Amino acid sequence: MKRQLASQQQEAASKQAELEKSIADDKSSAPKAASDIADKYGKAVVQIQMAWRLLDKQRSAQIYHQYLPNSREILTKFFKKDFGKGPIMVKSLQKVKMFHRILSNSIVY
Repeated sequence: MKRQLASQQQEAASKQAELEKSIADDKSSAPKAASDIADKYGKAVVQIQMAWRLLDKQRSAQIYHQYLPNSREILTKFFKKDFGKGPIMVKSLQKVKMFHRILSNSIVY
Protein backbone atom coordinates (compact mmCIF):
# COMPACT_ATOMS: atom_id res chain seq x y z
CA MET A 1 0.00 0.00 0.00
CA LYS A 2 2.85 2.37 0.89
CA ARG A 3 4.55 1.48 -2.37
CA GLN A 4 1.40 2.22 -4.31
CA LEU A 5 0.97 5.55 -2.51
CA ALA A 6 4.61 6.44 -3.16
CA SER A 7 4.19 5.53 -6.83
CA GLN A 8 1.09 7.71 -7.13
CA GLN A 9 2.88 10.60 -5.43
CA GLN A 10 5.79 10.22 -7.81
CA GLU A 11 3.40 10.20 -10.82
CA ALA A 12 1.63 13.29 -9.49
CA ALA A 13 4.95 15.10 -9.00
CA SER A 14 6.02 14.12 -12.52
CA LYS A 15 2.73 15.38 -14.02
CA GLN A 16 3.04 18.59 -12.01
CA ALA A 17 6.56 19.15 -13.36
CA GLU A 18 5.32 18.55 -16.93
CA LEU A 19 2.45 21.00 -16.47
CA GLU A 20 4.75 23.65 -15.00
CA LYS A 21 7.13 23.20 -17.94
CA SER A 22 4.20 23.42 -20.38
CA ILE A 23 2.96 26.65 -18.74
CA ALA A 24 6.46 28.16 -18.89
CA ASP A 25 6.72 27.23 -22.60
CA ASP A 26 3.31 28.78 -23.29
CA LYS A 27 4.31 31.99 -21.51
CA SER A 28 7.54 32.23 -23.49
CA SER A 29 5.70 31.83 -26.81
CA ALA A 30 2.74 34.06 -25.85
CA PRO A 31 2.25 37.40 -27.66
CA LYS A 32 4.52 40.10 -26.35
CA ALA A 33 3.55 43.61 -25.36
CA ALA A 34 4.45 46.28 -27.92
CA SER A 35 6.75 48.00 -25.42
CA ASP A 36 8.66 44.72 -24.83
CA ILE A 37 9.13 44.23 -28.57
CA ALA A 38 10.25 47.86 -29.01
CA ASP A 39 12.73 47.54 -26.14
CA LYS A 40 14.17 44.29 -27.44
CA TYR A 41 14.16 44.88 -31.22
CA GLY A 42 13.89 48.69 -31.57
CA LYS A 43 17.40 49.14 -32.91
CA ALA A 44 17.01 46.30 -35.42
CA VAL A 45 13.83 47.56 -37.11
CA VAL A 46 14.02 49.54 -40.36
CA GLN A 47 11.38 51.33 -42.37
CA ILE A 48 11.33 50.92 -46.14
CA GLN A 49 9.56 53.49 -48.26
CA MET A 50 8.67 52.81 -51.86
CA ALA A 51 6.42 54.08 -54.59
CA TRP A 52 5.32 52.88 -57.99
CA ARG A 53 3.90 54.35 -61.16
CA LEU A 54 1.86 52.68 -63.87
CA LEU A 55 3.20 53.63 -67.31
CA ASP A 56 1.98 53.26 -70.88
CA LYS A 57 5.23 52.05 -72.50
CA GLN A 58 4.13 52.82 -76.07
CA ARG A 59 3.43 56.48 -75.33
CA SER A 60 5.72 56.93 -72.28
CA ALA A 61 2.79 58.41 -70.39
CA GLN A 62 1.78 57.79 -66.81
CA ILE A 63 -1.53 56.01 -66.25
CA TYR A 64 -3.57 57.06 -63.23
CA HIS A 65 -5.77 54.73 -61.19
CA GLN A 66 -8.81 56.38 -59.73
CA TYR A 67 -12.15 55.42 -58.19
CA LEU A 68 -15.23 57.29 -59.39
CA PRO A 69 -18.80 57.10 -58.14
CA ASN A 70 -20.83 54.59 -60.17
CA SER A 71 -22.67 57.33 -62.07
CA ARG A 72 -22.70 58.27 -65.75
CA GLU A 73 -23.48 61.85 -64.72
CA ILE A 74 -20.11 62.02 -62.92
CA LEU A 75 -18.39 60.66 -66.05
CA THR A 76 -20.07 63.40 -68.09
CA LYS A 77 -18.78 66.07 -65.69
CA PHE A 78 -15.32 64.52 -65.46
CA PHE A 79 -14.71 64.02 -69.20
CA LYS A 80 -17.00 66.81 -70.52
CA LYS A 81 -18.64 64.33 -72.88
CA ASP A 82 -22.23 63.03 -72.68
CA PHE A 83 -22.39 59.53 -71.19
CA GLY A 84 -26.13 59.59 -70.41
CA LYS A 85 -27.71 58.86 -67.03
CA GLY A 86 -27.69 55.90 -64.64
CA PRO A 87 -24.97 53.67 -63.27
CA ILE A 88 -21.77 52.96 -65.21
CA MET A 89 -21.90 49.29 -64.20
CA VAL A 90 -25.24 47.86 -63.09
CA LYS A 91 -23.91 45.11 -60.81
CA SER A 92 -21.14 47.21 -59.29
CA LEU A 93 -20.58 48.80 -55.93
CA GLN A 94 -20.88 52.52 -55.28
CA LYS A 95 -17.44 53.25 -56.77
CA VAL A 96 -15.91 52.04 -60.04
CA LYS A 97 -12.20 51.61 -60.85
CA MET A 98 -10.97 53.67 -63.74
CA PHE A 99 -7.59 54.03 -65.42
CA HIS A 100 -6.70 57.07 -67.47
CA ARG A 101 -3.62 58.82 -68.79
CA ILE A 102 -2.97 62.46 -69.41
CA LEU A 103 -1.48 63.35 -72.77
CA SER A 104 -0.67 67.01 -73.59
CA ASN A 105 -3.15 68.39 -71.08
CA SER A 106 -6.05 66.28 -72.34
CA ILE A 107 -7.41 63.14 -70.70
CA VAL A 108 -7.42 59.97 -72.76
CA TYR A 109 -9.40 56.99 -71.41
